[in-house]
Amino acid sequence: MANTLGNLGVYLRAAREMPLSEFVARAATRIPGLDGPWLRRKIALADAKGTDASRMSGFLDRLEALALEHTGRGLGIPGARVLEVGCGPLAGFAPMLFQRGATSVTAIEPDWNSALFQHRNVDDVYLARVAAHLGAPTTAASLRQRLDRDLTVLKSGLENAPTEGPFDLSLSQSCLEHVRDLEASALTLKRVLAQGARQAHLVNFGNHRKRDHPFETIYEMPPEAYHARFGRHINLGRPPDVARAFAAAGLDVMVIPVDRNEASLANVALHPWWAERYSREELAIRTAIVLSRT
Repeated sequence: MANTLGNLGVYLRAAREMPLSEFVARAATRIPGLDGPWLRRKIALADAKGTDASRMSGFLDRLEALALEHTGRGLGIPGARVLEVGCGPLAGFAPMLFQRGATSVTAIEPDWNSALFQHRNVDDVYLARVAAHLGAPTTAASLRQRLDRDLTVLKSGLENAPTEGPFDLSLSQSCLEHVRDLEASALTLKRVLAQGARQAHLVNFGNHRKRDHPFETIYEMPPEAYHARFGRHINLGRPPDVARAFAAAGLDVMVIPVDRNEASLANVALHPWWAERYSREELAIRTAIVLSRT
């Protein structure tokens, strides 16, 4: 009951901001007996952000630019064996990575549904849209052929991913904040990455409820109280925690703030648990990139 009440604001906001078809499909999963393969496919294909090929290409462009700015070289996608953490139901960045020259993509996704991804509607709607974005000679059929050949998706969490790699590049978008154990996840990356491998992970430190007020509820109570009220959808690690977890695993990375929200922090009744452990500068970071130093 506490989780339901705590998330009521999320549902109301979603009703205002989501495309109607996506909201109706997601709401229907809450009705006993309706949740099933057809509905899950409907949700995946109605996801405005998750099916926006130009948005995903733009994200990769931004990672490349940040890598060049801070390390003097790009991500090294051409010829790379790529590990994507949290690819979602439609294989994440794999089509764009193949178009940019990646040799293979292995993705980790605990909720992976192979039957959903293989359904013809994915080809007719999503892959056709991606192919149109990438341009000739790419087609939905050629994308499907490449994905079937060179994409492997592991239905697993990062902490216990059943792979030995090695991978030349690991990336993710808004996933590391969801892993249960940051330290174990970093150790997995250390184990499966090749010598000299690159990493680029966008981490969202907000509440995943309100972009303009990302720290509401989070900083108003200790983590244990937050998880009891809202569930464990985010691990509540802050930028220094991520940096320490990677350093402890022997991974040489930098945590680069992408945006801060000082106004949201100023409007929060900051609980002593947070004030005693982090600086206000650290608490104001909404998103950051975890990027290999070399």
